Amino acid sequence: MVEAGCWNGGASAKFSLVCKLGGYRLRIYDSFEGVEPMTSEEKQRGYDFSGEYVASDATLRANLQRFGAPDVCSIHKGWFAATLARSPVAEVVRVVFIDCDSAKGTQEVLLGVVPSLASDGVVFTQDFHIASVRDLLLDRRTWERYGRGDPGIERLCGHLAVLRLPQHLERRVLPDRRRAPERRVAERRVAPPRQPATL
Repeated sequence: MVEAGCWNGGASAKFSLVCKLGGYRLRIYDSFEGVEPMTSEEKQRGYDFSGEYVASDATLRANLQRFGAPDVCSIHKGWFAATLARSPVAEVVRVVFIDCDSAKGTQEVLLGVVPSLASDGVVFTQDFHIASVRDLLLDRRTWERYGRGDPGIERLCGHLAVLRLPQHLERRVLPDRRRAPERRVAERRVAPPRQPATL
């Protein structure tokens, strides 16, 4: 799972507990310098979030330690342009949660996660109420570079929406540790009987 924008880590702690239960890792990305300066167009069309939601990585780590499962987490400090947008996440990603309050940041997150998104993966945005973010996600040109078609977008409630890209054939196989023993048992059950040796 990838969380892009964590502030104090309240959601991060909850996500980490779910990941630990499911046997997954949580990658947390944040600048820890607040929302980067918004463009003049974004400011004209809505609220100016520039500089808001500053929190330190020490606060995040403390909240993970107190309320979450820090052992399944990795923290990636820096602007998205220098982290996620620079190269796609190395592992297959099943869930993405974006809360960065800007279209620019959202675009940079997509650059890092969509190429690694599992066939049945989902992307949540907490910023669908922001006009520039909504326009970006609804624009077909945003998705052309990934070659996976346009996503289905469902608004779940006020700020929150979920995006599901058309399913595709995955080039990488995701290990599913929870079902591995069942598969091994099933394979043993259906294995053909050994043929007697012939002389």
